Amino acid sequence: MADILFGKVSPSGRLPVTFYGSDSDLPDFTDYSMQNRTYKYFRKKPLYPFAHGLSYTDFTYEKLSFDGSFVSGTLKNTGSVSSGHVIPVFLKDPEDNTVNCRLAGYQRLELDPGESAFFRIRLCPEIIERFCAPSRLTALVDGINGPAIGITAEKMSDAAPET
Repeated sequence: MADILFGKVSPSGRLPVTFYGSDSDLPDFTDYSMQNRTYKYFRKKPLYPFAHGLSYTDFTYEKLSFDGSFVSGTLKNTGSVSSGHVIPVFLKDPEDNTVNCRLAGYQRLELDPGESAFFRIRLCPEIIERFCAPSRLTALVDGINGPAIGITAEKMSDAAPET
């Protein structure tokens, strides 16, 4: 932990939960529905979303593609520090307002400054099957608000859930 705090090692993990801005953002404790709970159903802006991560360097994505089963592309460390980076991929049906998105795959890469690496992430078939219309899915790379790539559309103007 001290190495991270003093900059000897770059943090590269992701949050496994959502941190809400306030407990008033959550439904009543006796309400057992999933509405406004977890990253899949929460409609407001969280303090820190599920899969949020920090690093002492910067990364960029290039040549992203999505074929319905795999997401691939190139990750580049554009900063000045060596670091690991976890690439989470979420799936979203832009016409389904009941679920924000679902985590469908991830991969971890370690990159030195200026280094690039190709990645190909196989998406979980069980997650894909949960959607009513897999042909219109959009993949969100690097988190819920990350770059969006669709099977049929090159980009989606607003892939993030409404706040």
